[in-house]
Amino acid sequence: DTLSKNYAYGGDLETEMYGSFLKTDHLARAGVNIQRDELEDEVLEGQVGFGHQDRTTVSGFLQDEIVLPGGQVSLLAAGRLEYSDDQGTHPTGKIGLVWRCLERAHVKANLENTFRLPTFRELYYPDQGWIRGNPALEPEKSVNVDFGFGFSLPRLFFETAGFHNDVKETILWLPVSPFTIQPVNIGKVDIWGAEVDCEARPWDFLSLMVNYLYLNAEVEETGKQMPGRPEHTVNARGSFEGFYGDLYAELQYMSAIPVTAGGEVILGWRTVVNLGGRLNLLALPPFERWKCLESLSLGLDVNNVGDVSVKDVRGLPLPGRAFFGTIQTSF
Repeated sequence: DTLSKNYAYGGDLETEMYGSFLKTDHLARAGVNIQRDELEDEVLEGQVGFGHQDRTTVSGFLQDEIVLPGGQVSLLAAGRLEYSDDQGTHPTGKIGLVWRCLERAHVKANLENTFRLPTFRELYYPDQGWIRGNPALEPEKSVNVDFGFGFSLPRLFFETAGFHNDVKETILWLPVSPFTIQPVNIGKVDIWGAEVDCEARPWDFLSLMVNYLYLNAEVEETGKQMPGRPEHTVNARGSFEGFYGDLYAELQYMSAIPVTAGGEVILGWRTVVNLGGRLNLLALPPFERWKCLESLSLGLDVNNVGDVSVKDVRGLPLPGRAFFGTIQTSF
């Protein structure tokens, strides 16, 4: 048996100020954060544990959102400095642009670099025989850029964006043996892709949504798609809403998902459909006089209607067809 105790505590302080300068409007924000992580584990004689581990992280940020004269162009500039007693000091920053080129249309772009420390869960997850942490992990670093445009009409919203992320020392939970899962650094990953989001409400009672994501995430060392990331993902939802309740249908399609770094294990493509609805009980005669309640509804959800064989990105099986009943109320 092992006993692991994880503690995380700290605090943050933020402030913001709005004002005008040289005919431009500014929303400035600043903040500091401090966090302390500690781990204590106890193992039986002859076992290997992590012992006492601790880390203190201090960070501060400055950000200014600038609206140029006319209100059509907004600029964002942000900087962050982070210090940890095990990885030293690392600066990051971001610049962004939103141009409202037409009354209901916009163009946006962002450029940023990021730095992420491994979490204590990733570093020191207790060895349970089939899953364990990895104290040798290196921090993730990346440079990200995206560009997109969109428009909004009274009953239609559309937005699309393209992106490129250059990630170094990517951290992923992967099978490192036939019986063990562990977080590892898989090296440099070149990620690029595009996303399309469309929402429509042809009538007040009908809502439609579809989202498509194309993701090409190539691991430099293997030349293969990044484990756990499908190349194509589609999410769609339609719902009917009325006085007596609502009905909805959801669909998710995922293309094949590699599980191992070398692509030896691949999960096949899948399409999963969910159905459900809510009945507004307060609209029915027996409950109309319950004036003390703001809402009262009875719901039924059926997930994975087709009972499709689904596994998570590590290859572990997930539930098939499942039924959920809910009663929800508010006063």
